Amino acid sequence: SINALSLPRTECGIIGSWYGGARPWVDLPKMADLYLSGRLQIDPMISRTYPLEDINVAYDALAAGEVARSIILFE
Repeated sequence: SINALSLPRTECGIIGSWYGGARPWVDLPKMADLYLSGRLQIDPMISRTYPLEDINVAYDALAAGEVARSIILFE
C-alpha cells in the first residue's frame, strides 16, 4: 500500500501506463511476425500450458508462485 499523504512531502509521484505504453493494434502484429520468423523467442518464457478445463489448477499454480507465465489452451 502507498501512503498518499507522503507523496507531496517526499516529492514522489505515481505514473500509470496502459500496456506499458505499447500500441496493441500496431505492436502485436509486429510481435507476431517476429515470433513466427523465429526472431522473438517466447517459448522459453512459458512455464506451463494448461487445457481450459484445468484453468483453476493454473490459477492455483500462479498464486503459489510455481509459474511465471502460463498458457491456457482453448482446444
